[in-house]
Amino acid sequence: ERAQGVDPKGERTIGVMTKTDLIGPGNEDEVLSVVNNIRKPLALGYVMLRNRSQRDIMDKISTTQARENELAFFATHPVFRSCSNKLYGVNQLSKKLTNLLVCRIKLELAPMKATVERSLVEVRSELRALPASYGEAKTATDRQKLLVSTVQEYVRHLTDAIRGEYSGRVLVKHASLRLFTKVLKKFDQFKAKVGQTAPKFDDSSFVTQLASQIEQLRGRELPGFMSSQAFYLCMSQYVDLWNGPMRALVEDVRAVTLEVCTELAQVLLAQFPGMRDALRVEIESILEKMSSEAHKQLLQVIAREQDPFTLNDYLEQRVNKIRFDRFSQAVDQCFEEIKSPVSKWPELKEEIFTGMRDWYRSTHCVSAQASAQDMSGIMEAYWQLAAKRFVDGVCMLTDQQLLNRLPVAVQDVMYRVIRDDTHLQRLFAESSELVGRRQELEQRRDRLLQASAKLTGVSPPPLPSTNPSPSPAISSSGPSAVGGGGGRMKESLSSNTSTSSITNATNTASTMSFSVPMGEHGLGLVLVTDTDPLSSRSSSVVVKGFRALPDGALNPSKAAGLQAGDKIVAINGTTPADSNEAITLMKRSKGLIRLEIIRS
Repeated sequence: ERAQGVDPKGERTIGVMTKTDLIGPGNEDEVLSVVNNIRKPLALGYVMLRNRSQRDIMDKISTTQARENELAFFATHPVFRSCSNKLYGVNQLSKKLTNLLVCRIKLELAPMKATVERSLVEVRSELRALPASYGEAKTATDRQKLLVSTVQEYVRHLTDAIRGEYSGRVLVKHASLRLFTKVLKKFDQFKAKVGQTAPKFDDSSFVTQLASQIEQLRGRELPGFMSSQAFYLCMSQYVDLWNGPMRALVEDVRAVTLEVCTELAQVLLAQFPGMRDALRVEIESILEKMSSEAHKQLLQVIAREQDPFTLNDYLEQRVNKIRFDRFSQAVDQCFEEIKSPVSKWPELKEEIFTGMRDWYRSTHCVSAQASAQDMSGIMEAYWQLAAKRFVDGVCMLTDQQLLNRLPVAVQDVMYRVIRDDTHLQRLFAESSELVGRRQELEQRRDRLLQASAKLTGVSPPPLPSTNPSPSPAISSSGPSAVGGGGGRMKESLSSNTSTSSITNATNTASTMSFSVPMGEHGLGLVLVTDTDPLSSRSSSVVVKGFRALPDGALNPSKAAGLQAGDKIVAINGTTPADSNEAITLMKRSKGLIRLEIIRS
């Protein structure tokens, strides 16, 4: 009853009957009914024992002698000698417990293998997430080559980020590195800031103030002539307001460029903190110089815009449109303000005529107010034309001076240290933390690969039936039984063979082992990685074909018996993740290489 509490199905319980030499005459039949699994049956049955008595212990009877005495007791007992020798003795109990333990272990191998495979996928994923290793640079020449390769890689990605070409893996994965997209946002903000400086040309207070300025600046112009001096002075003042947004744009573009360059170095050169720091310092210095040069050129743009000039037809079209819109507004206003009914046409006509006459006098007569009204329309048209031209020019110049020249400048300044090996050693001193993490993951991956290789091909044994097979009825007595630990078992375990079969509803596959000699030209295999969604493995390495070797040499893999379509599950006991890892394992091996494959 106690055993049923922890093993209700009886899969791990063996009944043990002890002190059988103390069973009184007449009770043997009851003991036999239990041992033969008729009374109180157990799935794994019972075993009878005769342990050493206290007298045997005092007489120092050895365990070996005690086992011989035990077997002699059951063999000569008038009742128990009729039992199968598998039902008594410490040796039989030891065999059953051992087999039970082996069986339970094998039952756990399948989930254990699945756990190993999951852990292997996680470790490989974490390894892939680490920055790519550029290899060891042990000599000055190696470090020079490393400098060239890393700078070229960095400049290539930086150029793509500046041009807005985001097809590369790094720029697809890291949206924060898309530099031109960020710069476009700064351009839009700059355009909005310039637009906010526009005067309120239609406001009456603006026209009044403009009229006052025209009066103050009047020179030798005849009455009715527009004051060009007032126009030029006012436009110069309005263009001056663009200086602030222009300077802010240059600083914003410089800051966002430095930010992206720093992050790009972190992504591509995470294992070289010295190289990252050197790039940041140099790029910061380059951008500072380029910003200063850009400011000088942009001030020239401001100076040109302060001297109004254009041959663009847009100005004439815009001025005509503004004048027409104002005339339409005046007509609409006259009709809205009339008080005479439509039936009284003479009075209505006079009222509209009076309203339009007043508007014409205020806008077209010879007066400072009329000149200001007309000039405000011309100013509005020219301001819009000049603002568009200014925004485009500033953005194009900023793009050219701060962005397009940057990759070449970075490459030039980094190549200056190519002959300074001491400097190169500082640049390419790897991060100890990253190196340690990579080594830790690689060691864990190798351990998991070894475990996976050893677990490959191991399948759980067939489970014994938990329904007991009772023997013929025998009269019962009441012996004692103790629950044993372990697992399901059979009297005999099937042995593993070198070739195993895997069968499902559609096909049959065999696991085979080949020893292939590593020749001068390798194994001569063409491998591919094949993903199989129905397999417990995430992918498998498949033999696609065989390479033709030079001088008609015999292909060692083909000669050994491998065939196209074979799936390689292990190379010298190690399970490869893909074809690249399989090739690496083969290149590291020498002499005979043991290949374990699955053939459909």
